[in-house]
Amino acid sequence: MLISTYVIIQAIIKPQYVDDIRRKVQENVGQVLDQKNERDMKEELCAALELNQVIDRNVVDLSGGELQRFAIADAAIQNAEIYMFDEPSSYLDVKQRLKAAQVVRSLLRHNRFVYFISIASALNIVNITMHTFLDFRSR
Repeated sequence: MLISTYVIIQAIIKPQYVDDIRRKVQENVGQVLDQKNERDMKEELCAALELNQVIDRNVVDLSGGELQRFAIADAAIQNAEIYMFDEPSSYLDVKQRLKAAQVVRSLLRHNRFVYFISIASALNIVNITMHTFLDFRSR
C-alpha cells in the first residue's frame, strides 16, 4: 500500500513593483491590514512602519514610500513559513529602511524562512567590485 504525504507551505511575497498594488487594492490601509491580521500585529507593524498617519487613506492615494511600507506590513502581518521581500527598500529613506529591516528580521523563527531580494544591492556590489578591480589593474 502506497501512502502519499503532502506538505502545504504558505509563502508570502512582497512584490518588487509596489505601484501595481494601487490597481489591485480598492480599500483603505486599515481595512486591508484588518482583513489580513493573522499574526495579531497590526498595531506594532503600523507603529514600526509609520503607517498610523495613513491608516484611513485609500491605498490608491499612497505615495511611493507609503505604498512600500504598506506592502511590507501587508506581507509581515500574515502567517507563513516563507516570506519573500523583493526590493523592500525602494522609495524609503535611511531611517525607514532600518525600520523595514527590523520588521523583516522579526519574522525569522526556527520554522520560517525569509528571503530578501534586492537587485539594486547586487548591482551596487558588482559596481564596487568592478571599480576596485579596474583601480587595481590601473596600478
